[in-house]
Amino acid sequence: MFKNWKNIVAVFILVSSVVVSVLIIKTKPQEAGPGIHIPGESNETAKLFPSKNQGKDGDRLILTDIDKENDGEINTDNLTDIIAQSYVKKIIEMNPGAPEEIGEKKIKAPSPDSFQVSGELVAQKIEQIFETNYFSEKDIMLSNNNSIETQLRYINEIGVISEKNFKGFDKSITEITDNWIDYQDASGIRSYIAIASAQMDDLLSIEIPLIWKPFHIQNLNLWKKKEVVFKAMIDINNDPFKTMVAMEKMPDILEETANLQLVLNRKIIDLASDL
Repeated sequence: MFKNWKNIVAVFILVSSVVVSVLIIKTKPQEAGPGIHIPGESNETAKLFPSKNQGKDGDRLILTDIDKENDGEINTDNLTDIIAQSYVKKIIEMNPGAPEEIGEKKIKAPSPDSFQVSGELVAQKIEQIFETNYFSEKDIMLSNNNSIETQLRYINEIGVISEKNFKGFDKSITEITDNWIDYQDASGIRSYIAIASAQMDDLLSIEIPLIWKPFHIQNLNLWKKKEVVFKAMIDINNDPFKTMVAMEKMPDILEETANLQLVLNRKIIDLASDL
């Protein structure tokens, strides 16, 4: 499903700027330091980020730690950092003399709707993190024996695996997600992450009839998606933008889980009719 991450990044930056503005409004006035100038904004609202540093760095604005050794390349999987660093990188490009030559000048900064590059970079990272097929045929043990007995043994094995790993855990994905959203209780999600990891380990250890290869690979990749998405969701303090993306992925995961269960049910019915 295609998303216009350029627009989403712009909204994220705009909302972040509004939050910072509110914090500044609620803070006691301080001596005017260099501020960030947003094109089209008034002089009052342009100073979104006044310098709070005093002493020897009193007039200096410490922007961020951009990777200077790689010509300013942003190299991280933290989506929030990518947005923040690309914003700061543009500020640096628009203010080549900063911070030494800032003085009392306003710092020029790009408007949020000009973030095509960071939007594209974020989209690439999202695809790498959330939409990669983690497992393939080379990762699994295949058997050319497609007999009914072999297939029934396989179905029994995946049932035993799930029963073992879910023992004592009776909550649905919706329930553990709601508990985290409504009550900030991430215990269910953490348990589910551990279950997902165990499921993948066990599913990689069994032999799969060749006819079940597509199902097994999809099942493994679905468990990995669940692990990745849930880890991103509860990492909200470190990477809030990735958490937002992860929550958008949840409906797709629920739909794929239901569809894969239907596939399994049909296959079982077909096998039963052949007995």
